[in-house]
Amino acid sequence: GVEIVINGDVNGGTITINGGTGSDTITIDSNGGTLSDGGTVENLLNNVTINAGGGSDSVQLDDSGSADADTIDVNLGQSQAIAGLNETYTINYTDLENLEIFAGGSSDTFNVQLTPATAFTVHGADPVLPASPGDQLNMLTSDGMLDLPFVFAATSDGSLFDTPDQPITWTSIESFTL
Repeated sequence: GVEIVINGDVNGGTITINGGTGSDTITIDSNGGTLSDGGTVENLLNNVTINAGGGSDSVQLDDSGSADADTIDVNLGQSQAIAGLNETYTINYTDLENLEIFAGGSSDTFNVQLTPATAFTVHGADPVLPASPGDQLNMLTSDGMLDLPFVFAATSDGSLFDTPDQPITWTSIESFTL
């Protein structure tokens, strides 16, 4: 597999990334450093299409340097798209097994529709005071309902697993809706 880092300073057109048959990691980050080190996706000046390919593929989006309170939509309407990290551009994907998002220190809202194909990890951040209400995670299963039994741990760090969907895991989230 290959690790690809996109610095957010390319302008024009759509960036298309085609993964190989092995396991690939694709990182979108403005500074190309380690994850959660103050990078941002806000400078991205293009739509991005990721065709992950074979293997166990991961996309990591580092928006930890964002000072904005973002509303991030993931897979709403089963679209396999991420919107809201940037005011204008969307990240579309296919054949992706793992998606990980690192948020900044404002009160971000994550709207995530779970899918049978992709596991999600959302990393909120401690909001800068007096920010309120902190990070919000809104989750919807692929069939629109929770099937029994389901596993849900509702603390600032936790996870949800509901058949047939892949799990969602989170850290530093202050409030939830299902």
